[in-house]
Amino acid sequence: MTLPKVFVSRLIPDEGLRLIRDGADATVWEDELPPPRDALLRAIEGCDGVLTLLTDKVDDEFLDRAGPQLKVVSPRRQQTSPGRC
Repeated sequence: MTLPKVFVSRLIPDEGLRLIRDGADATVWEDELPPPRDALLRAIEGCDGVLTLLTDKVDDEFLDRAGPQLKVVSPRRQQTSPGRC
C-alpha cells in the first residue's frame, strides 16, 4: 500500500509529528522561519494532505499547485504558551 504524501509547513510537537510520519510519506519544513511562498508551493505539489499554520495563505493558487489528488488541508494554530489552546 502506498502511503499518502503529506507536507507539514512547520515543526510541530514530536507526538503529533510521529503520528503523521507513521501514517504518511511526510516531508517537514525544518527551518525555524516559515517557508517562503514559492518554496511552499513547490513542496505541496502532488501532496494528498498539507498541515499548515494559519499564517500560510491557502488560496486558489495553493490548491491548484497541490493538484487534484489533494484531500485535506489542515490549518494549525500556533500555540503561544504551554498548556494554552
